[in-house]
Amino acid sequence: MSAVNAENAEVSVATRGNVIEANGLIFKVLSPSNLTGTTNNNSIVLHLTFGGIDFLFMGDAEQEAEATMLVKSDVPVPDVEVLKVGHHGSNTASSPEFLAVTSPEIAIYMAGEGNTYGHPHEETIEALLAVGAEIYGTDIHGTIVVTTNGEEYELQLEKQAPPVTLPATSPTLPSEPEQTTPPEPTEAVDVQITRIFYDGLVPRVESDEYVEITNIGTAAVDLNGWVLKDISEGYPSFTFPSYVLAPGQSIRVYTDEIHPEYGGFSFGYGKAIWNNSDPDTAVLYNAQWDEVSRESY
Repeated sequence: MSAVNAENAEVSVATRGNVIEANGLIFKVLSPSNLTGTTNNNSIVLHLTFGGIDFLFMGDAEQEAEATMLVKSDVPVPDVEVLKVGHHGSNTASSPEFLAVTSPEIAIYMAGEGNTYGHPHEETIEALLAVGAEIYGTDIHGTIVVTTNGEEYELQLEKQAPPVTLPATSPTLPSEPEQTTPPEPTEAVDVQITRIFYDGLVPRVESDEYVEITNIGTAAVDLNGWVLKDISEGYPSFTFPSYVLAPGQSIRVYTDEIHPEYGGFSFGYGKAIWNNSDPDTAVLYNAQWDEVSRESY
């Protein structure tokens, strides 16, 4: 085997409109049209056709890139059988408008089991179900392989499990019997947003900004299913995994960084979330979607 001569190697930058054909496979580049400097939206988006079966690979492209693809007519957004969901199932991608055009039969997202980003987000699952997609994810099904002969396709799952759906509504519990003795005093639950940090040094990305949340009560609180959301724009939101917040303890949810010393939580968002509205308001909800705390910046 001869070594590759790096001096003679050619590098091509994938750009919208590029087409590659090989052995019956047709790849079309839908995005990017030009590099914007935003890492996620610079992702290469590929439409693959083999016979009558179409795939769409979204990389980490978010709604900004989706909107650009929708308005350009030179390379139309295709109706596909299989969609590799953008940005790990984050609510920053997979807009209803984009999904209505692609109309996938199968949607596959890639996310680590128990990841601190809360991927996939509930909004994305709702949007995919709304267009009739069957949803599979690596956190539930492990490695997912799709095979096709150009006429039909089938899925091979490492872990057998039903397609992903939204959590079932909790059943109504029977009413508790009437108290015959006064209840014992309980410890106070009081969790508050205590700080929103934004230094403005990198306004386009601002990966080091965060929301600080503190348990100022006397009882430990499991944050499983709690949601932190920017209500000024309506997105993004972060859903907590199971995490016990002790009395007096503070954690932080960063915009796009991971800091294990503060819990390791991150929106995984590629641009600034806070200090871009007037006011910009963060709201913390418990698992029952009751508002627990809000803070404006």
